[in-house]
Formats: sequence, C-alpha cells, structure tokens
Amino acid sequence: MLNRVWQQWRCMRHVPARQLLRRLMLIAKRQTLSRLPSSLLPRHCVPLPCVEHPPQNPYAARVQLAEEFADGYALTHLNRRFSLNSPVDWLLKCDPQATHLERLALHYHEFLEAVPFEDGRRLILEWIDHNLPFRRGYWLDSWNSYAISIRTVCWMQWIAAYRELLEDTERARILSSLCEQVRFLRRNLETDICGNHLIKNVRCLIWSSAFFAGKEADQWGALGRRLLRQQLDQQFLPDGMHFELSPAYHGQVFGDLLDCAVCLEGEERRQLLDSLAPAAQCLSQLTHPDGLVSLFSDGALHMVYSPEEYLAVWLRLGGSHVTREAVTQLQASGYYGWSGRRSDVLIDCGRICADALPAHGHGDALSFEWDVDGQRIVVDQGVYQYEAGENRLLDRSARSHNTVTVGDHDQAKFIGSFRTGARSRVRCDRWTASPAGMSLTGSCAWQPQGNVAIQHHREFEADDGRLRLVDQVAAPKQTGRVTSRILLHHECRVTVESPRSALIVRGATRILLTTDVGMTLQEAFWSPDFGQRISTVRIVLDLGVAPAHATVEFCILPLK
Repeated sequence: MLNRVWQQWRCMRHVPARQLLRRLMLIAKRQTLSRLPSSLLPRHCVPLPCVEHPPQNPYAARVQLAEEFADGYALTHLNRRFSLNSPVDWLLKCDPQATHLERLALHYHEFLEAVPFEDGRRLILEWIDHNLPFRRGYWLDSWNSYAISIRTVCWMQWIAAYRELLEDTERARILSSLCEQVRFLRRNLETDICGNHLIKNVRCLIWSSAFFAGKEADQWGALGRRLLRQQLDQQFLPDGMHFELSPAYHGQVFGDLLDCAVCLEGEERRQLLDSLAPAAQCLSQLTHPDGLVSLFSDGALHMVYSPEEYLAVWLRLGGSHVTREAVTQLQASGYYGWSGRRSDVLIDCGRICADALPAHGHGDALSFEWDVDGQRIVVDQGVYQYEAGENRLLDRSARSHNTVTVGDHDQAKFIGSFRTGARSRVRCDRWTASPAGMSLTGSCAWQPQGNVAIQHHREFEADDGRLRLVDQVAAPKQTGRVTSRILLHHECRVTVESPRSALIVRGATRILLTTDVGMTLQEAFWSPDFGQRISTVRIVLDLGVAPAHATVEFCILPLK
C-alpha cells in the first residue's frame, strides 16, 4: 500500500498544481451533475446560425473507416468491426470484450467520412436521440470532452458537404445538438490533462467559430485563439517536437493545428504556419522511407493521416516546402538519425516521457529503428492496446524495445495505462554526423530500488554499409542477467549461421549480423496498428551478469 502511494506521488509530483486542482473540480462536477434529476440539469440547446461558406475538410475522405456489408455498414476500428445498423449499441453493452478506446471511437463519428449521406443523417439523428448528457458516466464516452472535440468537427464537416440535402427540421436538430455540445466543451475543457487533448479542444472551438455566426461563436473563437497561442509556447520543444515525445502524436497534433489554420485568415494564419515550420520538419525527419511515421512511444502507423497527407495540406495552406534531411538532430526531444543511400537509422536518446504528461512514455531509451533499401528491418514493437493490464504494461516496458534490460528492472515504473512513476535519466553524451555516417554515445541510468543503481551506455556507429552497437552495463550482480533485444520486421527471414552470427534477408536485401555474445531467436509480435499483432522474430542477446559488454554489428551485403 505504502509503495503504491509512493509511486503515485512520484508520478504526480511532476504535474502542475493547477492541473491537479482542475481534475478534482471536474470530478466533483461530474459526480454532482450525474446525480441530479433531469428537471434540474442544465441544457443549452439554442442553435446559432451558420455562416454562408463554412470551412471544408482539407483531407481526402478516409473511406476505410467503415465497411459496407450485405446488411449495412460497420465501424472498422482497432482491427475490429462494430455494427452501425439501427439501433446502434452506442455503449457497446452487447460486447463484453469492448474496451474504453473502442467505445470512445464509436462516439468520434469519424465514420461519417465513409458512409453515404442517408446513413450519415440516420446515425447523427440517432445519436442525438439516444445520448443525452449527464447520465451516470457520461464523461467516459458519449459526452467525453475529447470525443466531443472530434465528433463536433466531423458533424460540421459533414454538414458543409451535405447542407443542401438536409431538411430544415433535421438541420435545426443537428445544429441545436452541435451548439449544446460546443457549449458543454467550453465549460469542460481538458485543462487537467492539457497536451494533445487540449489541442483537440482548441481545434473544436476555432472550427466552431468559423462555422457558426454571432457573438457567442466569436467568443468561442477568441478563447480558442488565446489557448492556441498559449499552447504553442508550452507544448512544442525548441527543436520543433511536440513535448509528449511520440512521433505519431506529434503528427496528430500537427494535423489538428493545420485544421486551426484552415479556419484562420491573413496574419493569424501566417503566424501559425510560421510557428509550425519546425514541427513540419520534425515530422519529415521522423518519417521512414516507406512514408509512415516512427513507432517510438505510443502510436500507430495509421493512427490518423500519413505524414505525406499532413505535409500536402501544410503546403496548400502556404507552409514552406519541407525536405527530409540526411541528418536528424533533435536535441531537445532526444531523437537522432542518419540516412544514406541504403541505410536509414533513427535513435531514441531522449527522456522516457514528458514530465507533466507521462501518458505516452515507453521504456525505449537507447532503442532504435533501422531501414535498409527503403524497407523496415529493425522495428519498434508498437502498441497493441491502451486498456490497462498485462498487454499495456508489456508494450511500454523496456523488454519490448530494441534496448537493454537488467533482470526484471524496467527503465521506469509504469503504472496502469497512462501513468509513469520513477523514471530513468537519459542523455546523449556524444554525437557526430556527416554525409558519410554518424556516431552517437548515449547513457541511461536508473535506480529501480533502494541502493541498486543501473548504468547503461550504448554506442551507435552507422554508415551506408553497416550499423554497429556497443553496449556496456554496470550494475550489482544480484540485479540479474543483462539482455539486449532486437525486433525484426515480420517479412525478414533469419538464418542462424553460427552461435554468434545470423543472416537476415528481406526481399533482395541481405544483412549479416555478428556478435561477441550468445544469441537466440525468440517468437515475438509486431503491432504496427492498435489491435493488431503480427508474428515475427526477436533476436535476444545474453550479456551475462553485470558488469557486461557486448558488440553487435550488422553488415549490409551487396544486392544480388
């Protein structure tokens, strides 16, 4: 009990007091409103008029978000299908295996991009009828502020596309619900969480102010722009990376801010685009040759839009042209990399998580991703699910990443789905790069318990013909054996040549791995997207007990 309290304290001590106070206020408010009789509940349904030319969705419709079957449409999310036939099971009560994220996704209404007008109208009106505010647990799904921020923008984009087809009474009902939801959001902003959640709130306020006309809509816009200026200063690091340190969430936040730019004009838009220029470059640097984002920390390859889609909108709005540079040096966030003719490596040598928002942190310090000939070879394991439990803890742990572990000790104390207690100290000790190659030495130090201290040093050397890793680990012997792990893409085929060498083949690409320690192959899985597990192979290196040392070299063989 005392240990759990101590770990919670080590997690919360980094969070600003104003955010903790806001969380307590929201909890009290939610519990009170959910217990009031319906006659006393506040409802604010008076609609505002729409502007003549509302903003349009700047992206192509994501038709993959719903699938058509003989009996109707189904939402496709987390590699599962949820029926959109009437009556829709909005709370997924009939699916005992449904997770919180799956219930939330049903309320995002992003599927409106993928269904015909008639089905979209039916689903919106049915949602209005069956999801009144302030029922018990309303803040968890249907009237969750994050879900509202996504759903309302989806509705406004849908209305902008189909407004001429709607009957007056239907339009009035939808606009009334929209205004009620935006007013609710205005009073329930996620300033307890901040981060990407608050950016979603800001996007909704600014989009609503461009969609509706009148004094109240102007007030939404003024609040949204004020929060936007504030959060741009607070949420982006000096190197342009989003402070939550996830490449996938960096892309999502960048996209949300582009949506804000769609609704702004003149100097306001120009100032926002100028502020986002470093973020655009970061997104490009953290994109693999296959056009998809890095999987460090939380995220997925197809979480929202691709980097190419984001950067295309960026250019259309007036952003400067972005070209991926051969050298990646993001010192504030700790991401480094090098790209040659055949070899492309990305290294995580930064903090485990953001101090005040540790939700998306992983034990991936000194981990790496590696592509050869434009193909992923060494991959980050990715995230299978966010639901609390063994799978979530495994996804976040160091033993799921391409780094070193000592016994059962992790690089941080991961708690539940989104909390992190004690964290290791990570730093880049030396970094050099040129067109010919790169060299990085990083260190990760942590104290998992009592006076037990663990120190891991890793040196990377890369050029267009090889990648070399040198690990040194210092720790008391009783902490357990030292293990290094390397996860391969599922299309790689591995042949063990000797106890200390193996041939890795993917297509025409051949790589010879050699090491000076014992090596085994282990069945593993890769989760490129939420809810997906693809069988693959992990190379496991046994360094013995500390002090330990190992060298691993990947030699890229000539193409046949």
